[in-house]
Amino acid sequence: MRNLLNVRGRGFGVEGILDPFASGLLITATGDSTRFLEYFLQFPKTYTATIRLGQETDTLDFTGTLVKETPVPRIDSEDLLTTQSRFTGKILQSPPAYSNVRVRGVRAHELARGGEAAEPSPREVEVHALSLHVLAPDALAMRCRAASGTYIRSLARDIAAQLGTCGHLTALRRIAIGPWSVSDEAVDAEWGKIAGTIADFEILDFFPVLNVTADEEIKFLNGNPFVPQNKPQLTGILRIAAPQNFLGLGRYDGEKVTVEKVFPTGPGSTYPQWGKSHST
Repeated sequence: MRNLLNVRGRGFGVEGILDPFASGLLITATGDSTRFLEYFLQFPKTYTATIRLGQETDTLDFTGTLVKETPVPRIDSEDLLTTQSRFTGKILQSPPAYSNVRVRGVRAHELARGGEAAEPSPREVEVHALSLHVLAPDALAMRCRAASGTYIRSLARDIAAQLGTCGHLTALRRIAIGPWSVSDEAVDAEWGKIAGTIADFEILDFFPVLNVTADEEIKFLNGNPFVPQNKPQLTGILRIAAPQNFLGLGRYDGEKVTVEKVFPTGPGSTYPQWGKSHST
């Protein structure tokens, strides 16, 4: 991604990394835009995947080493409905040993690759929607929408266990992050391509806009709270805008606006034309 965006140094960030074998959507940011990535964690992510039943690998995907084989029972529609219900909503999930979760202060995948035991503690995640379909006696198609922090490899492992066997992922694609999406099917021509570039002011449109006066602009840029002349209808985070300037994000409590994030700006600057990039 750094090479694709021609970025050097620390001015680069990604909201929600993808496993090396996976394809799909990433929201990335460069330069000062990276400070806004945290606000995208609120959006659920949608995935399509294929689960190979009867075999489990150490990485829980096809790139790993086979560590377990078990028979695959006959799976009917009732089994799938029960399993879908079991893993929809808030559930406890143990992240994979090969993951970025820290164990004893070290990334789990670093411990696992060094031959040490890496067993991340279970944690609560949320699956908003889940559908399963039989592709073959030993294969399932899965589509799910889940909150940030949910490991789809772990979900596949646990689904297989619920069905009385073991399993791992043979394909994974992220097709949506909140309202932003790409096609369900990976197209060779799309690999390593920037799907779109959106300015910060535009991509943050899930926050209402507050247009400020010249005096309010000065106060905001100096980090001072102010009582807005134009009263917002809603409390919470707002995009703060002056004529032709995106100033940053502020938080309105019903009385005054305080600074949440200031976007570097200056005389004559306009809404930044480089913001988050969607990449497949």
